[in-house]
Amino acid sequence: MVKKIKSMLQKNKEVRLGAEKSRLKFLISIMFVLFITFGVFLFERGYIHTPQNITTSESAKIAKTIESKIEESSSSEAFESSRYSEEVQEESVIRPMTVERQDNDDSYTKLGRVIINKEGINIDLEIIKGAGSNEQSTYDKLFYACTDKMDQILGKDNFILASHSSSIDEGVGFTKILRYDSDGLSDPKRGLDVSQLTLKEGDLITIYQNSDQKYYTFSIIFIQGDDTENHSVLTEKMADTGGKPQLTLYACTKVGNNEDGRIIVQADLISISSTN
Repeated sequence: MVKKIKSMLQKNKEVRLGAEKSRLKFLISIMFVLFITFGVFLFERGYIHTPQNITTSESAKIAKTIESKIEESSSSEAFESSRYSEEVQEESVIRPMTVERQDNDDSYTKLGRVIINKEGINIDLEIIKGAGSNEQSTYDKLFYACTDKMDQILGKDNFILASHSSSIDEGVGFTKILRYDSDGLSDPKRGLDVSQLTLKEGDLITIYQNSDQKYYTFSIIFIQGDDTENHSVLTEKMADTGGKPQLTLYACTKVGNNEDGRIIVQADLISISSTN
């Protein structure tokens, strides 16, 4: 009897253990299915990154960043190239002197001084704005060095200055640029011979500008007389060549048979400084 009871208890225990194992397997299976399902969900939502997924997304970001920088660089280079092209193009553009550009200002606004420090010349003449609007004001103003173009900018384009010359007083205006080495005289009535002038190519002319208190130094590249009736040589030399800062001085003198000729002195900018 006891053996039968033990045998029955053993069988019941085995049945219970078998049932518990079955339930455990079932729970494990359910958990496994849920884990796989949840993992797939997360993967599809992008919360789990495989190395390939990371590489792909980060590569895309890096590619976009590089592309953006290349575009910015290209835009910048294009801008610089465009600006350079404009500057090069501007340098080839010639803006002629016209009646519309003449500075007919009647005021005596002081702009600075024109200085030529060379033995026998030594000019230090005040610069004023405009050459007057009528014959009398022009005559009066040209005892100074007068600007000849409304839009001229010192150190940027061709800065034109006009002044009187005199056969009576060499201290007047630009008379001394007509001085000859041979006799030391400056006489606008005797006829211009450029080869005899004390002033030579390579000599320096300085402009002191009041507005920025700086000295602009120019080296002479051209000295010539203009004996044409309409002063066509002077008109040509008064033009602006974009990007080329120049200085042009002129005064009346006899050239050849023309009693109303002009002497033209043109120079290129070589330096700008706070001291002379």
